[in-house]
Amino acid sequence: MKSLFLVESPLQYINALEARQFYKLKAEESVVVLFEGISIISFKQILNISKQDHWGKVIIIRKNQHIILRYWSLFLCMRILRKFQAFEWILIGEYRSDIMRHIIHKFNPKRKILLDDGNVTPLIYQKNQRRELIDLTKKRRFLNQFFWLNDNEIFDIEYFSCFPLGEMKPKNTYEVLKIRLGSKEQRDEVFFLGNNVAELDIMGEEKYLSALEKVVSFYKGKKVIYFPHRRENDMKLKKIENNYPVEVRRVSAPFEVTLVDSEMLPLEICSFISSALETSARILEGKAQITAFKLPVNSYIESYKNSYLTTFANYEEYSNDDLRVILLDNN
Repeated sequence: MKSLFLVESPLQYINALEARQFYKLKAEESVVVLFEGISIISFKQILNISKQDHWGKVIIIRKNQHIILRYWSLFLCMRILRKFQAFEWILIGEYRSDIMRHIIHKFNPKRKILLDDGNVTPLIYQKNQRRELIDLTKKRRFLNQFFWLNDNEIFDIEYFSCFPLGEMKPKNTYEVLKIRLGSKEQRDEVFFLGNNVAELDIMGEEKYLSALEKVVSFYKGKKVIYFPHRRENDMKLKKIENNYPVEVRRVSAPFEVTLVDSEMLPLEICSFISSALETSARILEGKAQITAFKLPVNSYIESYKNSYLTTFANYEEYSNDDLRVILLDNN
C-alpha cells in the first residue's frame, strides 16, 4: 500500500478524503485507520460517513478505558499495518496523539502530513515553529518509554490545511465537498453552530446563554436554527428550546456534511467560535455570509484565553466579505 491515513474525528476523516484527492492518492492503494477517540458520538459519525467510501483497507481500533490496554490496541494495530510492509505517505489527523506520531516514526515514510483538525491546527503549527514539546504527564512519558512507544516530535511534518500558515497558502479548499454541494438556492434562515464551552467549564452556562440571547436579538425577524455541538448536554439544549425563539436541529453527521447535503442553503452561518466557520467559508465561497461573534476575552477561563485569542486573530487577519467578525458585548 502506498498511503496510510490515521483519523479519530469526523472532521479529520472528511479532510482525509480531501487530501487523498488533492495528492492524487489511489483509493485502492490507501489504508485508513479509524480510532475511537474520546467521544463515542464522534466515532459513530465517522462510521456513518465512511460507509460509502472506497479504501484499500479500513481498520477500526476501539478505545480501551484502561491506560495499559491502549498499548495493547497499538500492538494489534501495528501487527495489522506491518502486513503492508511500508507506506510512502502517512497522513494523520491528531498531531497530539503519541500513538499516531509513533506510527510515523516506525514506518518513516517519505511524506508525513498533518490533516486539519479545526482551530487547533494553527496552534500546532505555531508550537512546532517554536520547537515546543507536547505536554505529556510523567506517567504517560514513563509508560511510553516502558512500552517502547516513540512519541518524539515531528517538527518537519507538512500541513494539509484550510488555514494560511506562515507563508504557506491553504492547500485544503474542500474540492470534494464542493462537488457534492452542487448548485442550491437559499432560504431566509440563519444557522447558528452551538458550542460545548459550558460543558468543558471554559465558560459559565449563564454567560453562554446570555451571549446566545444577544445573537438571537441581532437576527430579530429571521429564523434561527441552532445546530448543537455533538457534546452539548440535553439539559442546556432544553433551556435553549424553551426560552429562545430558535429551532434546535439535532443532526447525526458533521455540520459540513449536513450543509452540503441540505436541500437549500441558509443566508448566514454564525457561531461564537467553531472550526466549521472556516470550513464553511471554504466550501461555500460566498454563497452565504459567515459570521464569528467575538466575546470579551474575560468571558472565558484564563487557561483558554490564549487559544481563543489566536483563533480570532486568524479570523480577523483573513476575514473578507465571506467571513466577518462582530464584537459582541456580553456584560
